[in-house]
Amino acid sequence: MENLKIIGAVISLIAYLPLWYGIIKNTVKISFATYFLWATLDAVTVTIIVIMGGKDFWLPLGYVVGSGATALVTTFEEPCWLGHIRQHNDSSGNHNINSLVYLWT
Repeated sequence: MENLKIIGAVISLIAYLPLWYGIIKNTVKISFATYFLWATLDAVTVTIIVIMGGKDFWLPLGYVVGSGATALVTTFEEPCWLGHIRQHNDSSGNHNINSLVYLWT
């Protein structure tokens, strides 16, 4: 049964390969912050599972590695987007603009 858990983690990593390829070839644009956040949240999940004595941490661990590696691979983008501008009109007509974090690599 332990082998199936490890196989699940490996399959979760394999699922990231097309995304990594697209990022490296500059055909896919994603945010560093998004995948860094996912890696952090998945790491919290793995930590809680391990602290509670659980043995089913392999799949979330695969997501930690996959999301963390995706965040690192985003640094290959030209230019590297660490965030983006999102403009939103609320009902009163005011514009809410989130900050732009832009790093030329």
